[in-house]
Amino acid sequence: MITVHIESGICGLETKVSACRIQRKSVRIAIRSDCEQVIALSNQLHKIDMMDVIKNPINKNLIYEKGGKCGLHSGCPVPCGVIKAAEVELGLALMKDVRIVFKNDKQVADDAT
Repeated sequence: MITVHIESGICGLETKVSACRIQRKSVRIAIRSDCEQVIALSNQLHKIDMMDVIKNPINKNLIYEKGGKCGLHSGCPVPCGVIKAAEVELGLALMKDVRIVFKNDKQVADDAT
């Protein structure tokens, strides 16, 4: 079983996503969150098949579609975290943290000097 911890940013709401393989090409998803919209997503995502994980393009992906219907903000990292957890549990990817790092122009200029 793989668990990812997601700190969503300025909203301050945290989410834990667990993926557990239940068949060769599917995982059971469990989501715990402080966010009402993520809880709504959790109620719709109990099992994810491999094709749900690798479906392209992003706007046709089941997890993103359901997230949109649950009212998730477009910048919410939770759907990505769900996909990453499922990918690792299904053996489609290796475990590696994902980060988004912000720097404003002043910081970049200060770092250059």
